[in-house]
Amino acid sequence: MFIELVESLRCPRPHEFTWLVASTLEMVGRDIRRGLLGCPSCSARYPIRDGIVDFQTRDGTTPIPDSTPLPDPSGDEGMAMRVAALLDLTAPGGFVVLAGDWGHAAPALRSVAEGVELLVLNTTVALTSGNGISLVRTDGSIPIRPGATRGIALDARHAAQAEAAARALRQYGRLVAPVGAAMPSDLEELARDGHDWVAAKRLETTEGVPLRRS
Repeated sequence: MFIELVESLRCPRPHEFTWLVASTLEMVGRDIRRGLLGCPSCSARYPIRDGIVDFQTRDGTTPIPDSTPLPDPSGDEGMAMRVAALLDLTAPGGFVVLAGDWGHAAPALRSVAEGVELLVLNTTVALTSGNGISLVRTDGSIPIRPGATRGIALDARHAAQAEAAARALRQYGRLVAPVGAAMPSDLEELARDGHDWVAAKRLETTEGVPLRRS
């Protein structure tokens, strides 16, 4: 887990947003390999093992074991080019979230979108945390603080989280979701095909405040 992404995470439990506190036991460069994230609001604790943050819990403190081996990533360059175009990753900076099957694109996307950190949720392929790729396990939730990320790609398993994903976007940030997913009201559709739609977070405005030229 890239240490600078910790401030963009939030506890998945249903309470007001608060910053998570990181306790680091092992670092490799700027990546946390082993440690713990704690929530000051609800006292939940989430382990970091092999660079992977585990938000999967039974009771807020006990991780759910997962021993199922994952297949090796395909290094899908076509998928990487697609998600880079849909999320408009033409400039460096910030991070994007790839949920579920979109993790297939992560290795190739590192070279396509240089300077963009990748946060992969619930990867369905065997990825190693580090070198621009951070891994998080959840129960399907999107544990990202409001307004933190420049883009999110949801697969079918995470499509029901479109509203939470929209809240995590910064202004003009993009969300990609399956065509069957309901589009949040604060997004503006940009395009769609037979598989996915892509939409952007609208600019927030304050009613009753006139715009003036300087």
